[in-house]
Amino acid sequence: MSKIHTILLLFITMLPVAANADTKYTLEKKDGKYVCQGSAACGNNDKSTFGSAVLWALEQTGDINENKTYDALKMQLHARPMISAGEEARRSYTFNLTLQVKKGTLTFLIDKIRCVPKGFLGGFTTVNFDKINLEKKPGQQEFIDEFATLCDIFAQRMVESIMANDVPMGNWEAIIQKQVIKGMNENECILAMGKPERITQNSQRTQWLYASGAIVVFEKGIVTAVVK
Repeated sequence: MSKIHTILLLFITMLPVAANADTKYTLEKKDGKYVCQGSAACGNNDKSTFGSAVLWALEQTGDINENKTYDALKMQLHARPMISAGEEARRSYTFNLTLQVKKGTLTFLIDKIRCVPKGFLGGFTTVNFDKINLEKKPGQQEFIDEFATLCDIFAQRMVESIMANDVPMGNWEAIIQKQVIKGMNENECILAMGKPERITQNSQRTQWLYASGAIVVFEKGIVTAVVK
């Protein structure tokens, strides 16, 4: 089976909020590298949860031409989010995010973390967390502490958002093959082909137009025709 590829970069501004006391995702140092990982039982079936995870990722930006990949066969998603403490923050943090749904469980791993200055006022160069040496530069503990808080909030919101949605998936084999077929709903179409470049509609039908030239026709939210 072939992989499904959609390109996306997540830009998420995390405003300071109180973390959920019941669930805490901790930043840890393992084998010299900083990581945060966690898991949650799927409230729905695996396909529905993975579909919700991909749709959550796609909703973080309106641009479909940036960097992200997902594999519907393995139910695995990779992204490179960017988070910060707010629009006025002097720095942001980027990291690798790997999500997987398997045997009724959603798991995630955050690693390869970097602290990036914003503009010319950041006052420092990019800091790779895996190369931090606190004995030589104890001041970088500030970056670790701030990211630990932001990462916990990010992970909580991510898991809550994914689990809150029940995404029906009745055409999984077609999605794996990157094929849009009649009878699909809009979410299934997005998982198979990504978001369209343009949408047109009238009182009877909606058309999704893709850069490849493909046109998907919907009536009442269901695919009725595919023109390639």
